[in-house]
Amino acid sequence: MRLMDSVLASSCIDWRMMAVVTAAKNQGACGSCWAFTSVATMESAQAIHTRTVPPLLSEQLLVDCDGYDLGCRGGFLGNAFRWVIQIGGITWAPLYPYIGMSGMCQRFKPAAVRLRSYRWVVPNEVSLMQAVAQQPVEHYYGGVYDGRCFWNGVYIGGACGTAPNHAIAIVGYGTKPGGTKYWIGKNSWSGSWGDKGFVYLLRDSARVGVCGVAQQARYPII
Repeated sequence: MRLMDSVLASSCIDWRMMAVVTAAKNQGACGSCWAFTSVATMESAQAIHTRTVPPLLSEQLLVDCDGYDLGCRGGFLGNAFRWVIQIGGITWAPLYPYIGMSGMCQRFKPAAVRLRSYRWVVPNEVSLMQAVAQQPVEHYYGGVYDGRCFWNGVYIGGACGTAPNHAIAIVGYGTKPGGTKYWIGKNSWSGSWGDKGFVYLLRDSARVGVCGVAQQARYPII
């Protein structure tokens, strides 16, 4: 399902400031960015829906059990949401902790969060902005960071392309005092990477955004 284009967006939003975004986690050597990004958006969606603190959900459940994706060998946008809907929910991380590798599936754990559906975002930056104004959004993009390509703390492109090879959650957007517009991305390379695990990507720079940030995005519906 696609997001309606008529939704109005505020000029800036940072869901971290509303205490609905969990701290950045660490996927390690496992190619599970897809699971971390899906979990990040489900955690935030639940917190926004219930007006409570976000639950810590299990990435390992997705890595081990999600038959639509490939565990530590990668995954595909939206598949984790589809699988969580199919099995009736996703459990808490303490009940199914992350181990950084594929393991034996332990599917039958109590559900902490259930999804009704998920939505696709029309592939442009205006629609992405409208979506992020409602809740954090998962997206795939050309995730190659070159330390020489930051301007005023914002990544402006450089080595990255638009072919998707990494997933992060977009948890906000804004404008620097000098006028540079940015997206706020939650990565899964630990809290010691970037700005406590977050990155700022140039906004309003190309049709599908810097590194293709706007071309593939979805978000869950609680």
